[in-house]
Amino acid sequence: MKKLFITLILISNFSFAQDLVNDHWSIDKIIGQNLNDINSYILTQIDINKGSEGHRIYFEKNGTFSCYYSAQCGNDCFSQSTGTYEIVDKEHLKLFVKKFQQFGFCKSETLKLNHDLGIYFAIKISDTEIKLERVPHTN
Repeated sequence: MKKLFITLILISNFSFAQDLVNDHWSIDKIIGQNLNDINSYILTQIDINKGSEGHRIYFEKNGTFSCYYSAQCGNDCFSQSTGTYEIVDKEHLKLFVKKFQQFGFCKSETLKLNHDLGIYFAIKISDTEIKLERVPHTN
């Protein structure tokens, strides 16, 4: 019985990758902005009625995502990325970033990345927070 209880607690700490789809999330950094910093992302569920500024990500039902930065005013450097995702199983998803753009009060650029970021394990940190942890690639 004790083993069953511990197993249930461990399972409850994992998020299901499907929970990310069709919901609004803030993200700690723009996916694809720095391809050397792709090991983890922190997502926090947001109420879109309370403002839309900051780093955001939205996973569409059709397997695409858009990740962007917005601010209350237009005097800023805005960045965005687009790509695709695939739900591998209940706890894993695969990310592929296609394009990164930035514009505004910064150097404007558009980069076609077409970069496979790999598979991420979705870990539930709290009721409103999920960490995507990159699964190390093994040959």
